[in-house]
Amino acid sequence: ITFCCSVAGAVFFLIQRNWLIVHLALGQQSFQQRTHKESAAAQKTVKLFWSKNNTWHQGAVSVMWDASDPAIITQQLVKQWLIALQDERLISSQIMLESVAISTHDSVAYFSFNRSLFSSEWSIMKKWLILEGLFKTIHYAELPIQFITFLVNKNPMEDEHLDLSQPVPIHERF
Repeated sequence: ITFCCSVAGAVFFLIQRNWLIVHLALGQQSFQQRTHKESAAAQKTVKLFWSKNNTWHQGAVSVMWDASDPAIITQQLVKQWLIALQDERLISSQIMLESVAISTHDSVAYFSFNRSLFSSEWSIMKKWLILEGLFKTIHYAELPIQFITFLVNKNPMEDEHLDLSQPVPIHERF
């Protein structure tokens, strides 16, 4: 009995110190269930929207679509949208999306960029057209986002023309 208690005590001590990891195979999935979950991510073609010379343009890109993580999908989509705007010379090539977080209970997305999307010389109209392109892109991709909070280096984005201190609704425009 002393030996059994000593071994059991040593095992519990090793588990508590994370020197021994015990993996119980309760609820293991079959091979068929695992491959179905792994194949849930697939490529999907989505449309990107932007305004140039007073007309709306669109392009199509392929994005890895994993419905279990809309933040990653959104980040990929917005990065592709930024590339399209840079190719069209609508924004600076130095603007990058750093991170995306999505609040699931109120459908607010938080986009943190490395710098402001807007130049201080731009008109209000040009700034709104940039935002409308982003809103249309997200709307037509059918992402679960209703509001966007714009951040620069994880701090609120400031603009002299637009009030971006509150989440901006995207769906009421369509």
